[in-house]
Amino acid sequence: MSIVPPIKVTWVEANPNTLRLTGNYQQLLPGATPEQNTDDWIAVQDPSIALMLLNGTKPWNLFAKLGNRLTEVPEDLDLAFLSHISPKAWPDITTIDHKWTGIPWIPLDVPKIEPDDWDLFWRLWNEKNSDITRGNPKESQYWKGLCCWLNPLIDHTKFNYSNTVVDDWSMHFPKMFEQIRNCMPFYSIEKIVLWSNINEVNPHFDPDVVIYPFPDSLRVMLWDTNEEPTFYVNKWPKRTPEFNPPPVTVKSGGTGYGIKPSRVPEEKRMYVNLPPDTNTFVFNNGAFLHGAKLAKPKIIMAIKGRPDIYKWLQALESSYNKYKDYIPNAND
Repeated sequence: MSIVPPIKVTWVEANPNTLRLTGNYQQLLPGATPEQNTDDWIAVQDPSIALMLLNGTKPWNLFAKLGNRLTEVPEDLDLAFLSHISPKAWPDITTIDHKWTGIPWIPLDVPKIEPDDWDLFWRLWNEKNSDITRGNPKESQYWKGLCCWLNPLIDHTKFNYSNTVVDDWSMHFPKMFEQIRNCMPFYSIEKIVLWSNINEVNPHFDPDVVIYPFPDSLRVMLWDTNEEPTFYVNKWPKRTPEFNPPPVTVKSGGTGYGIKPSRVPEEKRMYVNLPPDTNTFVFNNGAFLHGAKLAKPKIIMAIKGRPDIYKWLQALESSYNKYKDYIPNAND
């Protein structure tokens, strides 16, 4: 018998729905794994975390299993949204920021973004807008519109809505496009689309190339004839025996990103009620769903791209502080 204690690896169990540690643990020799469902177990790589957990210095549910890593997350931060999205889409969505993850949307403190020439805009819109579909004749029709700018590095034949008109309006509205480029610190902009919903849009999340659980999705309410806001954000409904869908398995293509509007009662919808001095906002696509009622005509601009996340979150500070009375509390 050796006088030196054997080196053991601490394995901890996570609740598959909340992702937080349950308090169950095993100490195994290197190379060994728990006999139970190893998808719910993770080896603690940091011996300091293992020591604090086993000694009771920090509570178990302060830590969560996010993919293949263990992360300390505040107890009041709801991680249930991660159980709806497959880990295949997690490399970016598990970039958790405690301050911003629970915030559904933020108006941006930027001047109103509008076309340089409205008459020209309407001529182009009336000429170019068309049905927006992925080419599947059985797919529900939600929008009419077009892509008014696509990054030249992107093959337009691989645009996810393959039937959409792709045009370049930057030459027609240089001031507007300059405003778009300057309103938030993107690493790169991939596409800019103009959409007008012609049906109620089910609550869903966008399977973008990158998905972050903080306000990262940029929108401009370019033209809106409604007296009240129609675009809303909501939390994922809680899982129950009756509502227990499988996680979304892929980032793009197919269906299954949304839920029936009836599952989100009116009192659970957080409508984007913009202040009078801006028509631009960002919403939290990773941690929340978003949808839209069908009411009077409107055109919303979506700017899709890859944010410079460090500069991006810093840039949100001033808008958050200025408009915090407009921002709903998702925990209400």
